[in-house]
Amino acid sequence: MNTKAEISQKHYNVQTWSEAIQARFELRRAAPQPPLSAFTKLTIPYEAPGIPDITLPSFEEIRQAIASKTDRLDLPGAFRAVCKVRNMIVKLGYHETLVQEAEDLLWLQKNTTVRAPKLYWLFSALNCGREAYFLVMERLPGITLDWTMWGSLSGAQHEKIHLSIAQQLQLLRSVSSNYYGRVDNQGFHPHDCYVATDQKAPCGPYKTYNELIAATYEAAELKGARKSQRFDASRGEHNNQDNFRPDQVACLTKFQDFYAQARGHEPKLTHTDLWMSNWIIRPLDGKGEPLTGESALQDATDYDVTFIDWCGMGWYPAWMQRVTLRRIGGPSKEDRKRFQERVMRYFDEDYEDVLKMQEESSRLLAYDVVDG
Repeated sequence: MNTKAEISQKHYNVQTWSEAIQARFELRRAAPQPPLSAFTKLTIPYEAPGIPDITLPSFEEIRQAIASKTDRLDLPGAFRAVCKVRNMIVKLGYHETLVQEAEDLLWLQKNTTVRAPKLYWLFSALNCGREAYFLVMERLPGITLDWTMWGSLSGAQHEKIHLSIAQQLQLLRSVSSNYYGRVDNQGFHPHDCYVATDQKAPCGPYKTYNELIAATYEAAELKGARKSQRFDASRGEHNNQDNFRPDQVACLTKFQDFYAQARGHEPKLTHTDLWMSNWIIRPLDGKGEPLTGESALQDATDYDVTFIDWCGMGWYPAWMQRVTLRRIGGPSKEDRKRFQERVMRYFDEDYEDVLKMQEESSRLLAYDVVDG
């Protein structure tokens, strides 16, 4: 493994970790941002061909909906603004990942049978003095759940929803690839904590598993270096330790060998953001027909689940989807366990050893392949 001095030289061209801390802030502030074309092959503006009977919203309609208490849909603190405009959903963001999500929606529609909203329109415009991206997509029929609604359903109904999610993930995982990265042979976004260092250009794509694991190790090593930089409250500054702690050395020594030997090397198309707020649930009757009305959710005997947020989709090692599930699925440990067991019904392995390694690297290195 590298010393912190070697990491400082490699990433920031300085000799000590103390210098690297300052160099990192300068790099993040001064390094030029790559053009949009570095992150996506989709050009904007984009308007889907042959959209029947739809009048796309005006910019003023979108701004009014975002300002409206009834039409605004995103949760407080969300990364993007989301609103409804007539029979459409509009997402507003200042980050190129929104354009990548639009690209993902088009790719899914063309190449899979996975349920996903149709993309209608993508454009950019100045908003509050900054260039913003606007994604306009289909507003799907159904319900976005919260835990109160979830609690009103029976155990059998919970299982139906879980199995619908499992079926959608299985469809994703069946789409083969000969690389690790985003659609159309593109690299991961540099903010993807899985392979993130401090660069601003995309990471990858990676042609082999060994290349990918080398990149994850580099990201973990850099995260661990920052983790050992403890803050001294009495002095109001960082101690800037120039050496890894012994427990970090042990974890990093184990890290690369573990993942090199872990099961599940093959690339699997993965959804990395399966929180409940990213599902639309459509209640169905015993014949598979949609139910409507105030009690439709409780009266249903089956459900279709559609994922409505696709930011972060890509081909990852087969074990990655299991890792993304470990902290979601319910308010209690028992809820999460049931969710994970059912959703993993179609997985080849349980990948429990990977989960343990993840917990260790998260605790000692502040490195987590999902949460950063």
